[in-house]
This record gives sequence, structure tokens and C-alpha cells, in this order.
Amino acid sequence: MKRMKTLCLVLLCLFVLSGCTSLKGNVPFQYQPSLISTSKEIQKTAGVKLLVDNRPESDVKSTRKTIKDVPNKVTYKMIEDFKASNIFSDIHYPPRETDDIIIEGTINRFRWKVKPLITAFIPYIPLFGVPIQDFIGEADITLTIKDNSGARLGTINGAASQKLTYT
Repeated sequence: MKRMKTLCLVLLCLFVLSGCTSLKGNVPFQYQPSLISTSKEIQKTAGVKLLVDNRPESDVKSTRKTIKDVPNKVTYKMIEDFKASNIFSDIHYPPRETDDIIIEGTINRFRWKVKPLITAFIPYIPLFGVPIQDFIGEADITLTIKDNSGARLGTINGAASQKLTYT
């Protein structure tokens, strides 16, 4: 009888702990720079201006508590990505008078929404690794590239969305 209780206790512990093996340790919406790296860099220096926050009020509300100062963080990550990609001979913030190219832009959409699933409200079910939350991220950014005289060279618009489910 004692062996049976011990076996049941061990099996119960394994069953409960098996849910913990599916937990994800990364931070929601963790940015990963692109893996693009070019051997043909543009022999120009580029200066980046702080992106203008042009998001709808609903997007601003979705990040107000969790992500402070969205324009600074998005601009910083964009510069980091440009540096990692080796596109320009030099890139920095803020722009300098000697820059060949000026990059400015707007954040049209940047939203982070946490959507709890019904399983999050059922007692003990999250212990077993059942999905309990969806994290939905959306971004839409427009960049304008100008030469140092202010003439527009081009406009780029990029949008993306991501949905992650956490247990």
C-alpha cells in the first residue's frame, strides 16, 4: 500500500511538472534584428531622426503600461538593425550636418495586445502546460529617405504582425 501511494505521488508530481517544461522563457514580443548582412554596403553615412508617433489612440493605450516611450525604442531598434545589416558605411542618431542621407519616418501602428484564453481562468489547468494567453503584436512604419539637401530619395513602408501563444 505504501509503494502504491509513493508511486501515485511520483506520477502526480511528474504530471504536474510536465506542464512547466513547455513554459517559454523569452520575453513577449522580443525583437530580433533581421539576419540580412550585405557585402555591398552603401558608401554613405546616414543619420536617423526620431520616428514620429502617429499611432491611433487604441494603439497608444495598448502599450501605455507595458512599453514606455515607443518612438525612442523603435528608433533605437531600427538603428541597431541597420548597423547589424551593414547597409551604410556609418549610421547614427541624431543626424549630423555631414550626413549623406537622412532617414525620418512615422510609426503608423505599433500595438501589443495580451488576450487571455478561457483556460487561464480554469483552476490548476495552467499547471499542465495548456495555452493560457495569446500575445498579438502589430507594427506599421513608414520611412522617408532624403539626401542632405532635403530632397526626397524614396519612401519605404513596412508592416508586420506576430501572434505568440504562451502556456
